[in-house]
Amino acid sequence: MSLERPDYFDIECDGLSTDSVIFHANLNGNLVNCNRNHPKERDLLIAIVAWLWEHEHDKVVMGKSLIFDLKHIQARCEVLGVQAHLVRWQYSVKHLDLKDIAVILNDGFKSWNRWIDRADKPPSSQVPIWYTAGEWSKIEEYSENERIDTFKFYDWMLQILGKISLGDRPY
Repeated sequence: MSLERPDYFDIECDGLSTDSVIFHANLNGNLVNCNRNHPKERDLLIAIVAWLWEHEHDKVVMGKSLIFDLKHIQARCEVLGVQAHLVRWQYSVKHLDLKDIAVILNDGFKSWNRWIDRADKPPSSQVPIWYTAGEWSKIEEYSENERIDTFKFYDWMLQILGKISLGDRPY
C-alpha cells in the first residue's frame, strides 16, 4: 500500500464553544498564530481557510479532531464575516479525522485521545491558560508535539493496514 503522506492540520482556541477565540493553527508544521504573524483572529481565519482550500483536489488533509476544528472555524468565520464554505470543503477535499478511528479502537469517546497522544502530554485545558498568560512558546511546542504524535499514530496504522490486500478479503 503506498499512500502519499497527508498534510497535517490543527487549531487551538480558548474554549469549546462557538464564541471561543481561535488563536493558533498548525498548517503541516507551519505555525501561524495571533502572536507570530496574524494579530487579529479574523486575519488568522483568512489564512487558515486559504490553506485549507489550497488542498482542493490535492493531498489528503489529516487532523486529530479535524471535523470539530472545521465546525469551530466555520462558526467563527460566520461571526467575523469570513467566507469559508467548510461544509462544501468536507465534500470536496480528501481528509482524514483520526478521532473517528481512535474512538472506534477505544470503544467510545471517553479518553479516546490516549490512542494518539503521548503519555506525558499536558492536558489540552492548559492551552487556553498559556494563551491568557502569553506563553506562546508553550503553545507552539504543544502544537508541534501534537503533530508529531498524530503522525506516529498514522504511521502505526499504515504499518498494520499495509499488510492487508484486496486479495486477502474473506468475502
